[in-house]
Amino acid sequence: MRSLRDSFLGQLVLGAIVVAIIVAFAIGGMQGGGTTFGSECAARVGSSCIDPKEYTAAYGLVVSVGLNDRAVQQLDLKRQVARGLIEREVLLREAKALGISASEKAVDEDLLSGRARVSLPAEGRERLAMSLALCLDDERTCAPGTIGLRALPVLQNGVFDYARYERVVRRTTGRSPNHFKEMQIREATAERVRELITEPVRVSEEEAFLSLERTQSKAVARVLTIHREWFQRYVRFPSEADIKSFVSTHEKEVEEATKAASARYQPGCPVVQEFALKTGGTESDEAVEKKLRSLLPRLKDASTRETLIRKESEADSAALGGRLGCLDARYGAGSEELLTAAGKLEKPGELTDVVRTPRGFHVLWLEDRVTAENAQALARAFVSYELTSRALGTEEARKFADAVIAAVSPETTLEAATEKVLGTVLSSGRLGSVALALTDESRPKTDVTAPFSIEDSPVEGVSGTESPAQLVFDMKEPGEITKTPVQLKDGLALLQLKEKEPYTREKFEKERDEILPILRRRKADQVLADYVAELIEKAGGATYDDRYAPSASATTKPDNAG
Repeated sequence: MRSLRDSFLGQLVLGAIVVAIIVAFAIGGMQGGGTTFGSECAARVGSSCIDPKEYTAAYGLVVSVGLNDRAVQQLDLKRQVARGLIEREVLLREAKALGISASEKAVDEDLLSGRARVSLPAEGRERLAMSLALCLDDERTCAPGTIGLRALPVLQNGVFDYARYERVVRRTTGRSPNHFKEMQIREATAERVRELITEPVRVSEEEAFLSLERTQSKAVARVLTIHREWFQRYVRFPSEADIKSFVSTHEKEVEEATKAASARYQPGCPVVQEFALKTGGTESDEAVEKKLRSLLPRLKDASTRETLIRKESEADSAALGGRLGCLDARYGAGSEELLTAAGKLEKPGELTDVVRTPRGFHVLWLEDRVTAENAQALARAFVSYELTSRALGTEEARKFADAVIAAVSPETTLEAATEKVLGTVLSSGRLGSVALALTDESRPKTDVTAPFSIEDSPVEGVSGTESPAQLVFDMKEPGEITKTPVQLKDGLALLQLKEKEPYTREKFEKERDEILPILRRRKADQVLADYVAELIEKAGGATYDDRYAPSASATTKPDNAG
């Protein structure tokens, strides 16, 4: 193509091609548009409407790389395409206000070379472009100015083929060539505004170093995870005095929880305790059932039932001594079989026979059956027990964490301190030293994290705004441990610094020339994202209708009307 352009004859040939394209585009006039005011809108921003045909064309360009419907869903592409067009619309308004437009000649040159543009959302657009091959790959990033570029196979033996171009455009976008060119002029105009917004953005060396120091400095920590539920099950369970004390100081919480639970407590609903053994492990189903049947005499004895449930049951309800409250379909898999069995129980205190469900083998003990008269009291009793158990479990978990912190020393590792305190807790608990407690997946245990930055989290399920990573990076020496536990949604965690590798000035000097342009583009993308978000807000917000997104695997049909 370049050699053809460089020759005088080549310039004449290319000129003829451009004229032919312009003539073809002119047929039917400039009647198509990305913005309409009809009732059919793929998206709206303020009072403006994105034409469904424009949306279909943009969607076709995005998925033409060969994506299936699952990939489209995972990348949320239907919404992403709509967002890109919404942003393009507000950028075109800016272009009109500033008197900016794209050069038709430049658009023609792009199309002659098989280059088309499609708008991507400013937020994370480089990452999305790279995953969709919508830019020129420049090793780890998109080459400058190429985000949103889609290559079209319009060359035949290295020369532009108009018939091929027309087929590709109609098949990919469902639009005629003249309407597609209009779309590309809008895309090029919006891109000029993006360049105008991002061009002034700069990243100083100090800013770059501080950013990299934050993201590239790494730490490794030892983590002790302490699940509240383990303490509820094996260490501390509510007495009548505990429940009475908790309710007296948490009356509002109990009332709100009772109100929320009351809807389940409908007349006839069985209130039960459960014992269960799971199937699918190393033992045969017959062996599991035989084991459960051997426990039936002890389960019938009210004085030993709850202790046995806490020691041996493999159901989640074991943390509450097997209490399920009102049994209904919300139990999930196995609820139908269990409800059938519970329906045969007539009096409180009766046990079902062994019940087989998809989860394993179960036995239920009937506490009561809901009536209109007792529904509120039964709901309140279960809620009070559950909330008290949770509070006591949290209290014991915190005591455990404090004891481990005190036990850690230069001579005693976090793991050794954990095992030492664990032995003390089990020996003083009401269940004693139980093998099941030590093998339970929720038992307090230590682990070593993968390397993480200050922007990552070394533990999952953090509750609150405290940054566990920040706590670790604030530590000076390996072996240092958090002074107070980190609050998790289901318990607590302790963190101990194992090693730390800071990002150094020396490393920055080696990477500076390569990394500065990348950081500048990332900062520019964020500036752009903030800018268009403000424009959309000023326009009155935006909405999107996904009915107009075709299946990724569907063939886009040509639209003769444009």
